[in-house]
Amino acid sequence: MGTMLAETRRWRNVARAGKWKGKRDRRMVLLQKESGTRVASVTKNEPARRVWPDAVVLREVLQNPARFLCPELDLCYGAVAADRNGFPLTFTGRFAVVFRLTLPGGVCVALRIFTSPDNSFGGDREARSERLMRSLTRLQAEIGDLLPPFVYLPRAVRVGETWYPAQVLPWAEGEPFLSFVTNNRDRAPVLRTLAATLNTAVDRLESMGAAHGDLQHDNIMVSESGERVTFVDYDALYTPDLSDFAPPAERGHPNYQHPQRRAAEYGIGMDRFPLTVIRSGLLLLADAPHLWKQTGGDANEGVLFTASDFAAPGVSPLWGAAKGWASLDAELAESLAALHARCVAAPSATTKSVSPLPNDAAIITPKLRRYPSRVTPTCDEEQTRPVSYLAPLYTLAFQREEAAHIHALRAYLLIAPPVVCIAWLMAWDFGGTKWPFLAYLLVLLSVLQVTYLYLAWGVKRQRDALDLEYGKLMEAERQNSERKKHLSERLARCKAKNLPEPDAWHEREHLRKVLSHIPLSRSIGEIGVSAPVVRELRGRGIGTAAHLWQRHGFLPAGTDAAQASLLRTWLSDLEVRERERFAREYNPVLALEERLARMTRQSEKRAARLAELDEWRASFPDASFATFLRRLLPSHLRFTSSRV
Repeated sequence: MGTMLAETRRWRNVARAGKWKGKRDRRMVLLQKESGTRVASVTKNEPARRVWPDAVVLREVLQNPARFLCPELDLCYGAVAADRNGFPLTFTGRFAVVFRLTLPGGVCVALRIFTSPDNSFGGDREARSERLMRSLTRLQAEIGDLLPPFVYLPRAVRVGETWYPAQVLPWAEGEPFLSFVTNNRDRAPVLRTLAATLNTAVDRLESMGAAHGDLQHDNIMVSESGERVTFVDYDALYTPDLSDFAPPAERGHPNYQHPQRRAAEYGIGMDRFPLTVIRSGLLLLADAPHLWKQTGGDANEGVLFTASDFAAPGVSPLWGAAKGWASLDAELAESLAALHARCVAAPSATTKSVSPLPNDAAIITPKLRRYPSRVTPTCDEEQTRPVSYLAPLYTLAFQREEAAHIHALRAYLLIAPPVVCIAWLMAWDFGGTKWPFLAYLLVLLSVLQVTYLYLAWGVKRQRDALDLEYGKLMEAERQNSERKKHLSERLARCKAKNLPEPDAWHEREHLRKVLSHIPLSRSIGEIGVSAPVVRELRGRGIGTAAHLWQRHGFLPAGTDAAQASLLRTWLSDLEVRERERFAREYNPVLALEERLARMTRQSEKRAARLAELDEWRASFPDASFATFLRRLLPSHLRFTSSRV
């Protein structure tokens, strides 16, 4: 009773202080039974909906990660970075709160917990995050550590009885952008280096068809004296794989964006305006360091320029000072001219690239591996190249080859009969009735030659290849049906036994034991990782696949991006293979279901290919021997046929 009175008295004091305003807009305080925290609330008149925690609630929850974090990626075993008072350090954004965790193995990750509903991202957050996660993994070799990959967990942190999503990504090493600029505002070469690095980074993103969408001081980490940058916060990120998603609600910081920017300005070119703002500010600061304090320094939340300078550049005092310094610096003058042109233009008018890109004719595309057409009777991992059998028949090269073939056969038929007759007479004359076998041998050779020329006919070869693939597919489908029937019976028997499913702990223990016996040097021969990178990682304590797996694929800072992508791919393949092996050994029901699903997908592919082959067989020209003989006759002497 005393606790309830104390709680009532405390909130009454809060209301008197003016922090709890309005009777009609009062919000209910939801006390969670397990975490003992207050969660963001809903109005009494609002319908029941999901309630999202705020930074205060998450800070209290993260004091006990073993209880309120999920076991995925060993989050529940991690140590949260704390301040001097022992409370978790928080980095609060518009849509999420970031915590720093040190996982088992010493790897530091950023746990980004969402604090807003899905409509803040213009649609389904989970689908968008899954697509973005796959897209960054695919582009990792080209983008490198500019945009580190992340893992999306739909059930990452528990507040009370509700699970909330989060992103897990490697902790970005470096210094925050504004802090770096403040500490180096008197070092002009460092600022110019940082401007060039950012220009190269954005140009690299554009070359891959991507854009960050919210370039500002809070989303840029700087290291190595301005020669290396890392972008964080992927709320507004754009890649070609996200083109079918609605634009997010995030429009960027006003001190870095066009004053008239709307949500529709979302795409590959949306980083050009903020890059020009940052580049102009850094170059101006390199020439005039005293402007940093005059414009408010880091409290200005920008690099000298603010939203008011973009809205009215003609009356801005900063623009007047910048033009004076631009007369002494050609690079600054060029950057300021580009910024002024983009300020007075529409936000969608930024169509020029950050740096000139080559035209389509100058772009050299890499050679793609071509796999041979193969249909295995055992239906294991079929690799079928989409071969067309009708299209080559109508090419100019094929028609020339067929014409040469027909002319050669006509010449042979003109020469062969007289030669055979002469040989017959000579054999009859010299050997009488006892030695005509030479003539019969010549006749047999002539028949064999005609047969060979028929089989070498281009139309006949194409038809034989078509029939061969059709027969192989039919045989594979027949064997696949028998195997599916056998596996379905086994699945029914396994389900009838009600076998217990293994828990996640046994699966992780199986992975740890198996991966601990796989040295990292095996990746050199299996996937082409360079030996110096393996030696460097071994020196840092990463000598086996288990060490890499315990770090969840997050490699130390400075590792080559292409090699890191290869190692993550190698580890992912190992993990998938061992998980399937564990499922087959300890969960036969799941293994059988996966095999049946895989065989069903293969049957669907074969059915589509068989339907295509049926259409080609129906419309294929007649390749019989009679048609071949008719082709030997002149065109005015041939029998009419609709399929010749």
